[in-house]
Parts: sequence; C-alpha cells; structure tokens
Amino acid sequence: MKKRALHASYQIVELIRKHLDESITPAENSRLEHWLQAKEANRILFRQLAEKEHAGEAISRFKEIAAERAATFERISSQLTTLPSSRTRFFLFRHWSYAAAATVLLCLGAASLFYFNNSSGPTARPKPAVTVVTDIPPGGNKATLTLANGSVITLDSLQSGTLVRQGNAAVIQLGNGQLAYKKDAAARDAPVVYNIIATPRGGQYQLLLPDGSKAWLNAASSLRFPTAFTGGKRKVQLTGEGYFEVAPLYTGKKKTPFIVEIGPGGGQVEVLGTHFNVMAYDDESAVKVTLLTGAVKVSKGLAGARLTPGQQAQLDKAGQLKVQPQADVAAAMAWKNGMFQFHSADLPAVLRQLSRWYDVDVIYKGPVPSREFEGEIERNLTLSQVLRILEKNQVHIKIEGTQMVVMP
Repeated sequence: MKKRALHASYQIVELIRKHLDESITPAENSRLEHWLQAKEANRILFRQLAEKEHAGEAISRFKEIAAERAATFERISSQLTTLPSSRTRFFLFRHWSYAAAATVLLCLGAASLFYFNNSSGPTARPKPAVTVVTDIPPGGNKATLTLANGSVITLDSLQSGTLVRQGNAAVIQLGNGQLAYKKDAAARDAPVVYNIIATPRGGQYQLLLPDGSKAWLNAASSLRFPTAFTGGKRKVQLTGEGYFEVAPLYTGKKKTPFIVEIGPGGGQVEVLGTHFNVMAYDDESAVKVTLLTGAVKVSKGLAGARLTPGQQAQLDKAGQLKVQPQADVAAAMAWKNGMFQFHSADLPAVLRQLSRWYDVDVIYKGPVPSREFEGEIERNLTLSQVLRILEKNQVHIKIEGTQMVVMP
C-alpha cells in the first residue's frame, strides 16, 4: 500500500513538471486538476512550486534521485522500523544548489501529503504538521570587529580591502567571510593593542591572525587577540566555539606556544602547532576540546590532560576533566563543514544548535519530548525545512516570529 501511494505521488510530481514545461496532455491535465481540487494543501504546494525559478529542473532531479535512492530508502525505512519509538534517523541528499534543494523538498512535501491525504484504513495516521508563520533563512558570514579604541566595524557589509590599521598591523577584509591581520612595516614600532571579533547568533567568520594561524568562529562566539604576538607566548581568549589551525612560531630556537583561554573560568588549551576545535558555549554542560592533528594540553586549575589526535577533553561546570579516547571528530567539525551532525542527541541539544544558527529562541509549551536524533542536516536550509525533517519523529514545532515553539 505504501509503495503504491508513493508511486502515485511520483506521478503527481511528473504531472507538475509537465505543466511547468507546457508538455502536459489534456488527459494528464485533467488528472492534475482533479488532484488540485481534492485538497487546499495540494493547491498551496502547487502554487509554491510554480513560483520557483528552477522548479522544472529540480523536479526532474527529484525523479532521478528517487530512482537512484530507492534501495537506500528501503534500507533506511527498515532501520527506522527497528529503532525504539523515541529515536529517529534522518538523512539528506547533499551537494545540490540551494534553489534546487528547496524545490525538491517541496516535492517531497507534496509526495508525503499526497500519501497521507489518500491513505485509508486503520493504519493511516497523519503526521503532525509544522505550522510556519514565517520562515527564517540560515545563518551566514556575519561578524563585528571591536577596535582598541572601542569603535565597532560591521564586517558583513564591507567590501574587500584594507579597513583600518591597528597597532603594527593592517586589518584587511578578504571577502567571503574572512578577515586578515598583516604586519605593517611602516608601523613596526607601534604598540600592540587588542581587538575582538564577535559573531552574532546566525553568524560565522574566519580570521587570519598576525602569526599566520587561522581561526574559524561559529555562531554566538568571540575571540580577543593582540594585533601582534610578542614575547614567549601567543595568547587569545575565546567564548562560544572556534576551530584553530595554529602555525608554528619560534622565539629563537624555541617553539612559541599558542594558548586559547576559554572564558570566563573555562580553563585553557596550550599548543605548539596543531588543528583543534573548542566548543565552550555557556548553555552547554561542558567545554569540549577535540584534537585533529598534533598535540594539545587542556587544563584548569590543578586538572590537566594531554590529548593525541582523535581524542576529546570534556571539562564540566564543576571543573571535572575527562578524556574521550575515541572522539566523534566528524560531529565536532560538522559546523565548520556546513553541517549539523547529531549522534544520540536529545531534542534540547538539537534545538540549541538551531537556536544559535537561526537566531531564534526556544520555547517549550509543555514537557520536553523524550527523543534521540541520529544523522546530519545541511546548514544552508531554511529553518522550516529543518523542522520538517524533525517532524518525522512526531515533534510539534512552530515558528512564531523569532521563536521556535515546541508544542506538547
């Protein structure tokens, strides 16, 4: 029954494609008209598809994907039936253009609506709908730069080029969400000053530090750093989440350590030259330092641990430090690679990430649903598209202004 209904929904998608490219026959047009008259939801979806610039191409791609992924669909469906009712997995087809992906998701919505609107009998049970008052786009390259004198520059609205000089460095906007500090030979005797780059909720940014090290900031994060590193240490202060690729630097014949202070009161990470991620949001239960290459030392007070690649240090609110010997590096790095990735994540953990990336608050209208989530979602989707995926696990969420309201 399910396969027949799904096949029928594919036929409807094909009729819509033919209508858009004006190749529909009178008999096919009659079938499409009958489908449109059956439900208001069908008419709404049809109008949405008709307005999409790349609708015809995307619908064709939808049919190709349907054929290519039939076996995968069967496998995932069988896995879902064997999972506990409180747990769900979700997967997205990746590497599409944004417009095509959005349209294909509408096609999938049309397919699922067609199935549930045309199913009958005791086994047919409609899924809960996500009520969308307004949609919210994904985050992007947005940040502010606070200069030594307290003035603030909004980075996302600027063109490429030199913005300002700070201390003995020229501050250069590279475009595509990147800022660089380059030594200015004409100002080599200028005093060292501190700047702060900060991303809002819904923002991310990349920074090239004056020593050649690179830092990526996730949403709702900040990094305080000097315009030049002098003396025997390089020290920066991080809030939120950042990924670092530290360039080796020598003072004489000795390597100069690079220290990330996690503040306030979150310990520190000391490295010489390595790649690592630090997640230190205030609303998370622990600071997590994940090492990709090299070696780092994580410490707070008397507690300390040295990590090797693939390990993760977890520092909780009480100051207890433990090491995860086989960390989920892919999950820790997902945000930098344009993804959300969840492994046995409960609903609040999922919604905290969405809250930061889409700049929305989370409101629970009743008890927090007990759910676990597995899978990955691209961060370039709109919020309503993400919520449609979560909806598959019987989670009622609606968007009200800048709030995600979780319904009982």
